Amino acid sequence: MPRWRLRACPRCGGDSYVDNDIDGWYEQCLLCGHRRELKDIEQFMKRPVRTTGKHGDLDAA
Repeated sequence: MPRWRLRACPRCGGDSYVDNDIDGWYEQCLLCGHRRELKDIEQFMKRPVRTTGKHGDLDAA
């Protein structure tokens, strides 16, 4: 099951998702298709997830 990252693409600023295939873990942009291989997935998955609060500001979850 892919994990979504909002506005995380370094190329276009679009939404990207993290998933794995036969070659390993990768992050790919939904808008432009930019793809990068992830070497250390454990470090990526432990990052805090940011969510939008009641008033539109970002709160650490």
